[in-house]
Amino acid sequence: MGVVWRTIRAAFRFSFIVLNNAITIPSYLLYLVLLLPLLLFAPDLFWVTEGVMFRWLLAMVASWGWSAGYTVMEWGADVSSLADDEALVMANHQSTGDVCTLMMCLQDKGNVVRNVMWLMDYVFKYTNFGIVSIMHGDFFIKQGKAQREQQVAKFESHLSGVWHERRRRWLVLFPEGGFLRKRLKISQRYGERRGLPTLHHVTLPRTGAILAALRALVAPQRLERSNSITHDTGTGIVVGRNATALQKDSLSTSGGLACKDQSALHSDVFVDNFKSVISTDRLPATYQDPVPFKEVLKPFYDGESLAVATQRGRTECRNECTKKCGVKGCLNGQVAPSTEGKSLRRGLHWLIDVTIAYPGGKPMDIQTWVLALQPPMMTHVHYRVFPMCEVPLEDERLEDWIYQRFMEKERLLEYFYRTGAFPAADGETNAVPRPMSLNNSWLVLLHLWAFASGAAWFTVLYRAYSWFI
Repeated sequence: MGVVWRTIRAAFRFSFIVLNNAITIPSYLLYLVLLLPLLLFAPDLFWVTEGVMFRWLLAMVASWGWSAGYTVMEWGADVSSLADDEALVMANHQSTGDVCTLMMCLQDKGNVVRNVMWLMDYVFKYTNFGIVSIMHGDFFIKQGKAQREQQVAKFESHLSGVWHERRRRWLVLFPEGGFLRKRLKISQRYGERRGLPTLHHVTLPRTGAILAALRALVAPQRLERSNSITHDTGTGIVVGRNATALQKDSLSTSGGLACKDQSALHSDVFVDNFKSVISTDRLPATYQDPVPFKEVLKPFYDGESLAVATQRGRTECRNECTKKCGVKGCLNGQVAPSTEGKSLRRGLHWLIDVTIAYPGGKPMDIQTWVLALQPPMMTHVHYRVFPMCEVPLEDERLEDWIYQRFMEKERLLEYFYRTGAFPAADGETNAVPRPMSLNNSWLVLLHLWAFASGAAWFTVLYRAYSWFI
């Protein structure tokens, strides 16, 4: 009987979602066509309206998993306070379910979901949601070495033309460039050739798209402030005429990681640090005795911490970041333009590092999300936040910095799969997760509006057709 019921439920859900897509996506496009005159007289109003409808469409996608009992538990930094800021969001990639999970997570992050830009594989351009992403201004990137540089250049040009015009806030991308199961062996062989430790839960990321985003949305700000001045940017590049040094430090809102200025790192020291990230240290077997965050991640954090952690894992940006990034960090996570940053162009201020973990390490795909093929389950999402002034702009230095972050993801996921929880923030006795929730009444009203809009547009188009005929 259980199998029969699951089959009937899956068939009903599939039929409903197909009907929902057949109605809501054309309605979205027709509303935009109706509002096209606003592009001439009030373009900001046009894109705000488009963003509201885009949020509704993403909420419908999130409701598919929510109605099947697929929920999300959030850990680490509370990124809701950064909803009005511009940030680069990078996440590990295990399956198609990752996108659905992030769509759900964005729903309770204020208005940022209206202004988010997605970077996705070119194949998604030809899916049912592809036309929506095209209208919204997302970018589809083609994989492969032969056209990698060309695609990165196109992405940088796309950002320069779309990001500010449409007032985007968060740029979401998956640096690994593919699913874990497909890229793991290739990544492990590549890491072995470079003398890096073997990864099991993540793959070595590609940094071309991230570098393009930094060049388009961060570099203009730094260049305006450092035409001939050299200054230290913490964990990354020294910006100026002789900018070559990669610093051995880190600043994160996830739990007060130590941040200490050191001399430039050479490649052999860097490889040693990599190996120590995935050391064979014994990890706690139970969540009842959590260890501080920096103890789980330690290879490089050996000085007095410059990050002040709060209960929610948020920290205060250093005074140097106030001067260099044009933003002022506060203990409660709110940010505002600094006095020295008033003349800076708008651009990315934060890098949000997202780690997605599935129970038992078994990722959920879009088919499961749509058809409810598995029992109710909870996906765990961990956030860390880095001030953008800590991120290097040079190609090689950026690659090293991003590799460090993914080595840390490996250790975090290793810890999670052994204990069922992410580590506690530094200075806390327990890691305090936050269950993500959607409003059922709002979701019902949203679907009613969608079907009512579909009926209205059908009536209008049918009468127009009848009039011409």
